[in-house]
Amino acid sequence: MVGEHGYMMKPNVPLTRWYCNTEGVTVPISYRIDPERNLVTTRAEGVVTDEDMVRYRSQLSSDVDFQAGMKILSDHRNVERHQITVEGIYRSMKVDETLEVKLKDCKQAIVTQSDLHFGMMRIYQTMMRDTFPKIEIFRDIAAAEAWLFSEEE
Repeated sequence: MVGEHGYMMKPNVPLTRWYCNTEGVTVPISYRIDPERNLVTTRAEGVVTDEDMVRYRSQLSSDVDFQAGMKILSDHRNVERHQITVEGIYRSMKVDETLEVKLKDCKQAIVTQSDLHFGMMRIYQTMMRDTFPKIEIFRDIAAAEAWLFSEEE
């Protein structure tokens, strides 16, 4: 099944969907939604550009299975290089602002091991504080998952 933005479901993932492009090649940012766990799991890998980031945010925002209050686990540990500009961050923020109703009750844990990316995500976290207040940045995926599924805000 191919979506509006050229993504298609991988058939071997039950109850969840990993999105990739129509050639079957994994895109730099992909996600799946697990409605039973109320969880969106995002993977970023390789070289990530402004267009990749905006495409992902747009696709997720238009996904009918993405609901208010979901938990988002964003795994960026396999990103080799970021080609993200300030303009790209602002474009992604504009997409996120259209989702304010859904995002304000979501929790997002971003996991990265790169110092540069950690700093970039801290800037994003600060800039999105009003629209998307429950974002935390981690270096350890177990700590990220523990925070996501904790009852504490």
